[in-house]
Amino acid sequence: KSAIDGAIAGVISRTVIAPLDVIKIRLQVQNKFYQEYSGIGDCVRKIYKREGVRAFWKGNSSGLLLYGSFGAVQFYTFEKLKPIIDNSFVSGGVAATTATVITYPFDTIRTQMAIKANNVSPMVMLAHLKGNQALLAGLYKGLTPTVAQVAPYMGTVFACHHTIQPLLERHAPGPVSDFLSGATAGVLGKLVTMPFDTTRKRLQ
Repeated sequence: KSAIDGAIAGVISRTVIAPLDVIKIRLQVQNKFYQEYSGIGDCVRKIYKREGVRAFWKGNSSGLLLYGSFGAVQFYTFEKLKPIIDNSFVSGGVAATTATVITYPFDTIRTQMAIKANNVSPMVMLAHLKGNQALLAGLYKGLTPTVAQVAPYMGTVFACHHTIQPLLERHAPGPVSDFLSGATAGVLGKLVTMPFDTTRKRLQ
């Protein structure tokens, strides 16, 4: 049940936030030698004008595989660890790390697809990676900063969620308190670990 819940939640959330993710990735991979966009608004305008509205969901097929499988592995592992490790931060971090290592190739393919101006399929991108470098090394490029990011990130998310949610439940019904506590936990986790995420995208 935890695996199914996690997979469904991952697929839905991924589809909803996909446009924001594409914008984030494009801005992250810029540097002083490659400065394509001046900001969020400029990025949105140029993507829409040059590539059309569907470009905001580039890499979503690989992203769905990533977030669906990641959510399934993460929530399943977390539920199994809860009786053994009585600490949401530690069990959340271990669960996220496990899910990251298993599903990381989907993340690499999704990132490569999101930054391409032309439309390519996941299989074409996979062939491109295979042709240019050792396939396994290419698919796992940037794993170290990702693990350094995901363990504290998801540890913070799970710990904050399990701390905030009971407090909010006193004033709001279940789904509302779940949403608010999850959103708050996610924002806090991202603020702490964003530098690792930028490093990972550059390497990918």
